[in-house]
Amino acid sequence: RYLDSQDNNIKLVGLNHKMGYRGTINTVIEFGDQQPSIGYLVGAENDGLRAMFHMMNEARIGVGYSAAVLAYAGYRVSYKYATERLQGSNPGAPSSKEIPIIEHADVRRMLWTQRVYADGALALTLYASHLCDTIVIEDDANRKKELTELLGFLTPLCKAWASEVSLEANYLAIQVLGGAGYTRDFP
Repeated sequence: RYLDSQDNNIKLVGLNHKMGYRGTINTVIEFGDQQPSIGYLVGAENDGLRAMFHMMNEARIGVGYSAAVLAYAGYRVSYKYATERLQGSNPGAPSSKEIPIIEHADVRRMLWTQRVYADGALALTLYASHLCDTIVIEDDANRKKELTELLGFLTPLCKAWASEVSLEANYLAIQVLGGAGYTRDFP
């Protein structure tokens, strides 16, 4: 809508259904299909690109943080399952008593790998978030420049690396869950 509440020819034309993100909204919006849409300048003229990258860089850290949280959620579900699911027995054990699958070395390896990926991604994204805040309050210009350069280096890693290892962590969670990992019983 225009500032005076008239229609500005902006339409919601679809919803994207992203995997893993059940509680967020991701939409497709159409501008100016029937008539022109009017845009308004926000901020200073010729400063939009800088402002957009500032916002997007912090959003990229948020994407990495979200990936870390999803990895941790997958770890928690698969860890709980591994402590409860009975299957197999200890090699060489005289008894044929079934044991929780967490006692199997390969299951423990998968769980530890998930935990390391989730913790690493979380630590990286929280550190980058800390840098964002520190840069705002830093008084020393040289230190502020140094921190800004470090953040510029870490920001793409927050999104790309955290997202990659979090996918790997949840792949391992599905392996621990076995066939149950593909059911709606497990988030």
